[in-house]
Amino acid sequence: MKLLLVEDNNLTAIILTNYLSDSFSVHVVRTAEEAIDFVNQNSYSMVLMDIDLGANKNGMDIAIKIKNIDNYKEVPIISASSYAMPVEKEKIMSGGCFIDYLSKPFEKHEIINQIHSVLNLVE
Repeated sequence: MKLLLVEDNNLTAIILTNYLSDSFSVHVVRTAEEAIDFVNQNSYSMVLMDIDLGANKNGMDIAIKIKNIDNYKEVPIISASSYAMPVEKEKIMSGGCFIDYLSKPFEKHEIINQIHSVLNLVE
């Protein structure tokens, strides 16, 4: 299964790639523009989206754009964010684009279990 990881922080991208690469084919993009380009050129089973992409780019806005692409209307997007306050999580989830939310930092087993659950994979 191919996953798209949208993450602007290099260290976080490396850690998440290490967490996920044993189970999935992971493509990493660092910017909102790259995310749109990659989903237009590839087919992914899931998108893992950072919310704060720097340079005034918001992962929620990018998730909306991805969900408006015909082939991605049903593709799950998980928010992986350092925003941990309940009100922030509620705001992120209220947009309707994210199927689930994971607050950074998290352990390898947490992200793997969440992805397996969302994709209905047997562990």
